[in-house]
Amino acid sequence: RSVVLMDDSTTASVWCDGCDAEIRATRFRCSVCEDFDLCALCKAAGIHAEHTLVESVIEGAEPEIFTLADVVRHRERLAADAAAMFGEADSELCTYTPGGPCPKRQSLFVCATCTDPEATPAAVCVACSLHCHGGHKLIELYTKRNFACDCGTGLFPAVPCKLQPDKPARHLGNAYNHNFAGRFCVCRRAYDPDAADATAMHQCAVCEDWFHTELADDIHERPFGSAEQEDTDFVCKQCAAKHDFLRDYVAAAVASGTDSLPSSGSLPSSGAVPSSGTAAPSSAAPTSAAPASPVPSSSPGLPAAATRAPGCHRAPASSSNPPAAFVPSLHTHLCKCTACLAVYAAAGLAFLADPDDSLDAFKARGLAHTEACEAQAMEQGLSHLSQLPHSAQIMVAEGMRALQDDVRDLLGSMAATGEVLTAEHVRQFMEARRLKRKRADDDG
Repeated sequence: RSVVLMDDSTTASVWCDGCDAEIRATRFRCSVCEDFDLCALCKAAGIHAEHTLVESVIEGAEPEIFTLADVVRHRERLAADAAAMFGEADSELCTYTPGGPCPKRQSLFVCATCTDPEATPAAVCVACSLHCHGGHKLIELYTKRNFACDCGTGLFPAVPCKLQPDKPARHLGNAYNHNFAGRFCVCRRAYDPDAADATAMHQCAVCEDWFHTELADDIHERPFGSAEQEDTDFVCKQCAAKHDFLRDYVAAAVASGTDSLPSSGSLPSSGAVPSSGTAAPSSAAPTSAAPASPVPSSSPGLPAAATRAPGCHRAPASSSNPPAAFVPSLHTHLCKCTACLAVYAAAGLAFLADPDDSLDAFKARGLAHTEACEAQAMEQGLSHLSQLPHSAQIMVAEGMRALQDDVRDLLGSMAATGEVLTAEHVRQFMEARRLKRKRADDDG
């Protein structure tokens, strides 16, 4: 359902909450949820169909034209993205486990409706975001590690958890940073996807903070490498300076001048940053960044190269701190000898050596779990269908055939006239089918 308005007040960019693309022509704003907008493709794909959407056409914009194939591909991409991020989550089960371990990694949300994020940092799991905070203003935190859902604890005194009513006042094992206040990066900027100067951010694989990687000024610097490369991790400058083994690893990748580390026998002998061809730190020292000279590491020292055990392929020691960088996957390429594993554990970073604890592994499990659930649902559907009386099976088959015929007729008529499928065609088609079913029900 939608209401059409002319939008002549839109001056700043508006971003779709379904696909994160900029809305350039037709905007669909939810009449129920706070600050929720969709683009025309997401609307046509059936996203957020449970609420009334107010449609506004940005003045001066060209009409949007897309095909049914465009809609199908868009919906498949959104489904794949959602499966990767939320596939492992049970939409009916809160992830808080009394006395048990927290999930290694999960998607989290800050509810800005129930709490003041600046004053009371807290976050909820996927299931609670649906059952306990549906329609609220949620700030997506992407994924965080070793966190117990705060919904229903003392941090949400007015909002009991519908899925686990008896939670303690607070889970003492949770750790919070400025992300939980809706602020990110060394600049501590609040994330506003609708802001005119909104820019991309990337999450550090170590501290899990988010950093602006497209800005270069007195606070930000452009990182080395590219996010487009597969099997890479982003490491912020602060983490690289804080832990000596990360400093050496990142410096080796930067010194190699590529996005892939050479073999351990041919690593550069120093961690110097190339003076050209790569994104070096800005000349002005960042307000919150590490100093240019090496800083004391919080990680215990590793043995010198001469005393390392056979098989240790840790990068050689670097004499300077490297910039933020996209580097080959830490979980895959960090040395896993006994001495190095002990250093990671002492620094609280043992997860960096566990390939199953990476974001890529998390997404792969989400996709696999979603595919398994879909296959199970299909099998159950066929099983239920086979148990229906023969007459009911015939009715189902006829209904599916009628839908197929109607879609074929719609596309055939449009092909004959040279028309291109639009969101309005889809709405008219669905409304016609609804009225057709109603007449059939009325006729008995």
